[in-house]
Amino acid sequence: MGIDEKKKRDIMFHAKKLLYYNELLIKQCDGWLSAEEGNANMIKVYMEKTEKNKKKNCIAMIFSKFFK
Repeated sequence: MGIDEKKKRDIMFHAKKLLYYNELLIKQCDGWLSAEEGNANMIKVYMEKTEKNKKKNCIAMIFSKFFK
């Protein structure tokens, strides 16, 4: 009950192709940020935007007092 040569070659071809694409995917994923790093970056961006908005609001309040 052996496997003929054509089936063996076909299985080996697809196995090598699958291995090649899996390795490419693993290499790509290694460059991604972890969830913790991604969350920390988003918090940092949020805080920076909040600070800018606070400054804009303070400046607007100051100018509104002087230029009524």
